[in-house]
Amino acid sequence: MRRLTNTYAGRLVAWRLPTVHDNRRFPTTDIASSTSPVHLPLRGAAIPDVADQPPGSRQIIDWGRLDAVLERNATTAFLMLRGGEIVRERYFGQTRPESPVAAFSISKSLLSALVGIALDRHILGSLSEPVLSYLPELTGPGFQAVTLEHLLTMSAGLRYRRGALPWGEDARYYYAPDRWQMVLRHARVVDPPGTVWNYNDFSPTILAEVLRRATGDSLTSLTHALLFEPAGIPHSGQWILDSAATRLENAAAGLYATPRTLAAFGQLHLDGGRANCKQVIPEAWVHASTSICDSDSTALHDVDFDAFTADGMAYKYYWWVWRHRPGPADYLAIGNYGQFIYVAPTTRTVIVRTGAGWSTLGASRWLHLLRDLAHRDSG
Repeated sequence: MRRLTNTYAGRLVAWRLPTVHDNRRFPTTDIASSTSPVHLPLRGAAIPDVADQPPGSRQIIDWGRLDAVLERNATTAFLMLRGGEIVRERYFGQTRPESPVAAFSISKSLLSALVGIALDRHILGSLSEPVLSYLPELTGPGFQAVTLEHLLTMSAGLRYRRGALPWGEDARYYYAPDRWQMVLRHARVVDPPGTVWNYNDFSPTILAEVLRRATGDSLTSLTHALLFEPAGIPHSGQWILDSAATRLENAAAGLYATPRTLAAFGQLHLDGGRANCKQVIPEAWVHASTSICDSDSTALHDVDFDAFTADGMAYKYYWWVWRHRPGPADYLAIGNYGQFIYVAPTTRTVIVRTGAGWSTLGASRWLHLLRDLAHRDSG
């Protein structure tokens, strides 16, 4: 069986669809926790369960009813932070506070932070740099016009077909035993860069390779040195690798981290990039990553995504931006099967939901549920 799952075709036959337990299938590498750990504080007062409020009154979360909804809908963990304190934390099934859970495409948001830090430290020059300055082996037509910013905004013009087993790029990317060689063979620029938004896993893989070439370090080492260590992350994490031979991290969808680590990552952004008495991510980068403005490419406004109804969402530097009310926009990191980090600046709220699937709610209803919770009174 192990020899079979060392090949792309063998993995398709043996594994079929990805699961939240793929860290048991693929080889992994550990992200060390911080040597100066900081734990999220718990709110001191107990939060009572409350009944539904009559129309027109203050809307308060009914925690008991929410717990039932979460448990019925394949949730593995739920955390809500308000003002930097944990106001609700629930685990379901075998998941525990110290359990690394699949983040899937939340991995992209973490990669974005690493890019911002690398730019601030002048490891990378600027977002306007051509990707060929770092990766000259990308020889296909059109790559000469692709910049780092195009890759970071999913607007590089790359061909990418989602959900088309066995020949779609989703499957090729996820199951390739040599992911970088697969990207070199299959990544093709088919639209002028900057004109079309197309969500894909090739772009973050290329960006992660840029970081590796610029630093000489693995994505695992960079995640620890630039994020986990300075931010005081108290739990270790994992990256899944393409194979034991090439040991390339799945930068687009391969992060495993505890729910509290995901919550701390959301809080780090809500706090302008500061944690553990340090400026971990440049404040300007946090703002640029999580907001959309009129000068941004029209391709990033009101993006169309087939996995859920985007409902007026924009996309910026591997974060979803939801402009649904006046004031600072809410922003989200979203992963397959319903992994969420939801950040609401106006209420100083961070919500993490991890799960084994979208369940009966579906992706769009999860989005609206989290938005409603983020803007209700926590009691």
